[in-house]
Amino acid sequence: MNGSAAQEFLRNWEIAGAGFIIVSGSILHSVFGLTGRWPPMALIAAVNESVWEHLKLVFWPAFIFALVSYPVIRGKTENFFLAKSAAILAMPLIIAVLHYSYVWIFRHHNLAFDIGIFFGSAILGQMLCFRLLLKPRFPLIWQLAAAVLLLAATSAFSLLSYHPPRWPIFREAGSGRYGLQDGARTR
Repeated sequence: MNGSAAQEFLRNWEIAGAGFIIVSGSILHSVFGLTGRWPPMALIAAVNESVWEHLKLVFWPAFIFALVSYPVIRGKTENFFLAKSAAILAMPLIIAVLHYSYVWIFRHHNLAFDIGIFFGSAILGQMLCFRLLLKPRFPLIWQLAAAVLLLAATSAFSLLSYHPPRWPIFREAGSGRYGLQDGARTR
C-alpha cells in the first residue's frame, strides 16, 4: 500500500465502517420484534438478550460492510480478504471476552458496559482492519485460513439462532430461553 492519499481514504472508509456497524447493529437489536418475530429475520437480528444474539449485532453489519467495501477498496490493498475477515471475526470475540470478563469481575451484568463494549468492538475491529489493509501481502496460507474461519463463523451465525446448543452463551439470562427453539420474545 503506497500513497498517503490512498491511506487517508482507507482510514476514512474504515471509520465510516465503524459508524455503519454501530448504527446497523443498534437497529438489528430490535428488528426481530418489529417484524412480528418473522423467523427469517432471526438470521441477522437478535431474537433474545443472550450474549450469542448480541454477537450477531456486530458480525452481520461488519460482514455487509465488507461486501460493500470490496468494489470500493479492492484495488487499494493487497490484503482485503484477510483484513476484513480478521475484523469480522475479532469484533464478536472482543465482545464475548470483555463481557464475560467484567461479569466475572463484578459478578453482575451492566447495560452501560455492554453498550460501550459493542461500540468499542466495532471501533477496534475497524482499526484492526485498517492496519491490516496497509500491510504488505500476507502469505496465501494466512488468507486461506482467514477464509475458512470466516466461512465457519458465517455458518454458525446463520444456524445457531435456529438450533442453539444448551450452552451459557446461547441462554438468555432473564428467561432462560435459547434462540428460537424456546419461543423468543417480541421486543
